[in-house]
Amino acid sequence: MPETEKESGKVAKADASSPAANAKQAEKTAKTTPRPNGQTRVKAAPPPAQDFSEAIYNAIIASFANKNPTQMFCLCWPGTVLDAGHLGWEDSEETAGNMPERALIRTSQILDQYVPPAPITQPDGTRVSDRYKQAVAQLGPMPSVDLIRLQEIIRERLQTKVDVVIDGKDVTIRLVDYFDYLFQQWIRAKQNWGKLQAEMRAKFKADNPLDPTRAWDEYLAWYAVNADGHIQEINAKYDQLVVEFPLTAWQDAITVLDTSDDGGLNEAKQLVRNAVIPVPYQEGMNYYPTRGVPYSWPKEIKPSTKFIDLLADPEAQQQALDVARTQLELEIRTWMAIIPQIDDATVKADADAFQKAGQAFSDAQSALIKTYTENAVTAVKIFCDVMESRGNPLANVTDSNEQKELTDEINELGTNLGKSEPSKGVPQTMDWAMIKDIADQVGTGQGKLVDAQQTLIDSGWALAGAATKFLQTDANRIQFEWLDAYVKQLETKLAAIERLERQMASASNVYYDYLYSPENEKLKEQNPNIDLNDTNAFGTNSFPNKLDYPANNRWTQLTVTISKDQLATSKTMNTYFDRMQWGVNLFLGSGGGTTEVSGTEFAERFMQASDEIQIGFLCKKVLIDRAWMKPEVFTHTSDFFRTLQKPLAPDTQLENYQFMGDKGEEKLLNVLKNYSFPAYPVAVLLAKDVSIKVKIDMAESEALRSTSKSVKSQGGGFLVFSISRSEAASSEEDSMNSYVMNGQMIARAPAPQIIGYWTQFLPPDRSTYIDEATARDIAEAISFVGRLQGAHATPVERKGVPQRA
Repeated sequence: MPETEKESGKVAKADASSPAANAKQAEKTAKTTPRPNGQTRVKAAPPPAQDFSEAIYNAIIASFANKNPTQMFCLCWPGTVLDAGHLGWEDSEETAGNMPERALIRTSQILDQYVPPAPITQPDGTRVSDRYKQAVAQLGPMPSVDLIRLQEIIRERLQTKVDVVIDGKDVTIRLVDYFDYLFQQWIRAKQNWGKLQAEMRAKFKADNPLDPTRAWDEYLAWYAVNADGHIQEINAKYDQLVVEFPLTAWQDAITVLDTSDDGGLNEAKQLVRNAVIPVPYQEGMNYYPTRGVPYSWPKEIKPSTKFIDLLADPEAQQQALDVARTQLELEIRTWMAIIPQIDDATVKADADAFQKAGQAFSDAQSALIKTYTENAVTAVKIFCDVMESRGNPLANVTDSNEQKELTDEINELGTNLGKSEPSKGVPQTMDWAMIKDIADQVGTGQGKLVDAQQTLIDSGWALAGAATKFLQTDANRIQFEWLDAYVKQLETKLAAIERLERQMASASNVYYDYLYSPENEKLKEQNPNIDLNDTNAFGTNSFPNKLDYPANNRWTQLTVTISKDQLATSKTMNTYFDRMQWGVNLFLGSGGGTTEVSGTEFAERFMQASDEIQIGFLCKKVLIDRAWMKPEVFTHTSDFFRTLQKPLAPDTQLENYQFMGDKGEEKLLNVLKNYSFPAYPVAVLLAKDVSIKVKIDMAESEALRSTSKSVKSQGGGFLVFSISRSEAASSEEDSMNSYVMNGQMIARAPAPQIIGYWTQFLPPDRSTYIDEATARDIAEAISFVGRLQGAHATPVERKGVPQRA
């Protein structure tokens, strides 16, 4: 907050003993911006952020520095999700480099949203165009009596009749008409000479169609003979005009007549009145053409986060796979109930094989888990997938050093899985022989567990095929019409297991990639015994990269770090939505409001004391260009009257610092309550490919995974960042993911969204509210013209409006 007068006085007194200090203080004072009350505002470094909303706000301000005190950045909480497919277009759809009409309509409506000026804000449902139109519609110019008098004097003098000779005849004509006659004579002489030149060039070209050089030579010869006479005629006409009329004074007089006292207000009203374009109700009734700069921004908001990035963690993928296997086991029971209805040997045989394969797989899986625990099997399975993807199956590793390294890594992973999922068993420390035993059974293309699952899947497809063939006869298709639904259900569940197996392998490789991020590799070189799962460097390569996508080159890469204390504090920045502080203290929340975790709750439940949250995203500032808006008219409000009581803005200049700190809330509420158009957005901040990384209490992994899944399914978000409901599906096919693994959480929200606005404060509104006395003065000023008798007004009259009786 700015210093008080008393504090400023202390600073000056402390330096008074030193001439050098006095000079330095004077220089500093000269550079500071004066406050409305005449004080000077001493600039100081901003204090550390007290809460996470302030940390995000400060990071954005630091990256997009703006020294303009009459502009304020407003964090949009939560972000407004954009649909890249709905707003964008293909290059082939452009006409002369212009976007298609539908894109202009849709982007205009996005950029036309009005947000109240506040450090944290949201669109309030109104449009900038409507508020601006209402603002200028209520303003009118206070007539300048002196200008009106001067213009009337000039008009009367230009109407004076003079006697002149035209074409040898004496003519009485108005002065303005005589000027027009002489001016037209000069212009006509120039036009005639230009027309003659064009005709002669065409003639010589027609005479010499095959020899353009000769045609040009003949034209030059003609020009040398005839040009001088015509040019002299033009000069003579101009000389006559200059002799009869002092052009400088004449042009000054015309300029005075064209002078307005409305400061461009009439033009502003006409522009906004004519700018509105009707559209079908499906597109929103009407819009005001509004462009973003750069022009191509809607084509660049497509997220660069890919399918693999959005996979859940291997532990969650394994859970999804286990659920799919359980559903397939239930499907076996369903088919055992169906078989008595079908008199077909092939279908019965395939169903019997399906049932036996299911039992064999269940027995093999139970035996393996009973021997080693489910978490141990999962840990080995993850590394089997990793090694298989690298062309070196885990069970085939023979190098003793590599075996030792893998043994240590798998045991570390198993121990961490035991901490996060104790219900699935706490693995004992395994040696290479035990790891190889598990790998022989779960490794791709090897072992009885893999064989048992593949046999189960193959027998299931065989059963589905036999049932489909059974239904191919007309009689069976009619009699067993209901069977087709069960066949499709079986095929769906078989396909789900195959898909989840592939995704499990991909998720395992993503985990390994996160574990051995570049930062972790450096840490491992420095300390070979370090537990990489226990470092904040885990998953640092999960943050978006400008090089991931060509259009990302024009985006800014931003990373914000938030401490547990900042997340846990109940203090929040000033918001325009009054006391609803939960809106900016919400760390994790669903769109339906059924699942909410405040920053305080998240910090206390899921984080350790020294833990931090890192947020990485791509962002881009887009300027808003409104050709129909003339905000410069608001710099002349002292010369305007207004018809509505509520002023547009305060009568002193608003500055951004006034809305910050503890006293900012009072100022904010006052401005929003008492003024109708205090500010308007001039730019938006877009964000996409958001990654949030936080180290969490490992014992709370499953609780957090469950909470975030609920949030995803209802279209909520994290911190300021939103996801759309359409982007949240099941864990195996998300467009958003929350990756919870080994005490680490990595959440991604790739959707493009507006997370902030730069608003421009209006100049002070010093317009006069129109009352009876003001209306009488305006009426007398305008009617004064009718009482003007001539050019010889008295000095008393020239001072202003005559006094009322």
